[in-house]
Amino acid sequence: MAKRYDMIVSTIIIVLFIIYFAIPFGKGFMDTFKLNTTVSEKLDGASEISIATEDGVTLSAWYAKSSNNEVIILVHDAYDNKADMIKYANDLISAGYGVLVFDMRAHGDSNGDGVNAYNWNSEKDLDAVINYLKLENSNVKIGALGIGLGADILLSYAYKDEISAMVVDGATYRTTNDYKAIDKYNNIIHNFRVRLEFISASLFGGMREPESAINSLSNVEDTKFLFITSSEEDERLYNNNYYNLVKDNSTLWEIDNCKHLEGYDLNSKEYMEKVLSFFSDNL
Repeated sequence: MAKRYDMIVSTIIIVLFIIYFAIPFGKGFMDTFKLNTTVSEKLDGASEISIATEDGVTLSAWYAKSSNNEVIILVHDAYDNKADMIKYANDLISAGYGVLVFDMRAHGDSNGDGVNAYNWNSEKDLDAVINYLKLENSNVKIGALGIGLGADILLSYAYKDEISAMVVDGATYRTTNDYKAIDKYNNIIHNFRVRLEFISASLFGGMREPESAINSLSNVEDTKFLFITSSEEDERLYNNNYYNLVKDNSTLWEIDNCKHLEGYDLNSKEYMEKVLSFFSDNL
């Protein structure tokens, strides 16, 4: 009986170790892997360009110039690349906007490295993209549309007020502070694994977590937002939380019976009507 009891206890300890230590620590290591894939697609009406960041990374991008000084930056999701933003780019170009679509560092055809699954170096990427647009046209008006991780990246960048209008679709979290900002995760039982994952990612990626979306939004002055969220519970909780921080500058669109990032595919006409109306009002 004692041996059986010891075996049960040992099994429980091993299982808890795997769940609460080995898996999140391993995931943090995997978050630093490069996510490059050769992009064979092309964006009609756009030039292929390269943009250099301040730390020496070369970003691969497509740029379609605007006829009205209004350009929309498109920011893709984690593990994706600029080709996944072609459908949004085509609709924006058809509506008369310029677009700049780029591969985040360590994604697609861009080089660079870091905590790539969460692109903790994204501020340098966006700084470089915006500087490129301003050098092209000192009168440019800049908007942005980000999906998934791209939405999280835009929210972390918003405090700089460099982008006048942001459409953020499917934002959740990429920092510890953002993860635990909703009540059900604001306890050590729920957030321990995420904390450990990010500690591991910091260790192997050689960098700290970036500005949290919450801190960034708390310091926004002029940027306007359109928050788009699916009907998934956590996604709605995060987006309501972010929206409430900047509600005077924002619109929240909750799409019923919709999975994460499926809003465009469910009804592209309605989706783009809302996006184009938002940019028209705020650029």
